[in-house]
Amino acid sequence: WETIEEIESDTPLSSILPRVTISPEGDSIETEGSPLHQEDAERIPSSYKMQMRHLNRILVNALYGLTENGDITETNFICLLSHTDRLSPDDQLFLMDLITAVFEERYSEAIHLGMSRMKSVVSTLLEETGASVTSVDGTDIQQAGLGGLLRTVEDNYSEDTGYYLRVKYTEKSGENLRNRTNHGQLLYDECHYMTAILLLFDIFQILVTVSGSEYTEQFGVPKYRFGS
Repeated sequence: WETIEEIESDTPLSSILPRVTISPEGDSIETEGSPLHQEDAERIPSSYKMQMRHLNRILVNALYGLTENGDITETNFICLLSHTDRLSPDDQLFLMDLITAVFEERYSEAIHLGMSRMKSVVSTLLEETGASVTSVDGTDIQQAGLGGLLRTVEDNYSEDTGYYLRVKYTEKSGENLRNRTNHGQLLYDECHYMTAILLLFDIFQILVTVSGSEYTEQFGVPKYRFGS
């Protein structure tokens, strides 16, 4: 008993035993200290941001050449989208509109469509795999923010991809594109081909990363992954 008391005084049992909170809907909820709560700004190394922009330019140049030559078409993206049944009908329809807008060079429309659906896509995919997508803030139960959801992608599926997506779309010290778009801070000059095609590519990268088996069974293991 004395040994137990010593252990308890040094390390409370509450910090050893797992604590799982269940929402009224039956979802498991992460508590304070989980990745879903770690959305405070972090310092992103300048070298990483430089590398990210460099690799983004290489990828965009490759995608531009492939689409201009007809090697990648609108139909190819629609075909990829049809290989998952984990998205809601609304997400599928909005992503169809996103694909069409990119290939019809309606970049501003495409960017706002894609940014507005990214959280829903990530949340739905994670929930389908059994990951928690809700968080506790005091006594309130709420859906985790996109940054927290991408941390779950980073921790559970791909560290490189999850980190890249956070830097690109949600981190204040990164490009923070999604949050700036949703708060009306995106500049019109940023609504061009590069932003739109990368957004489309990144959303499909999320699909392949989280729902990988649906794609690898059909197409094999993808050879491109950011940071590799």
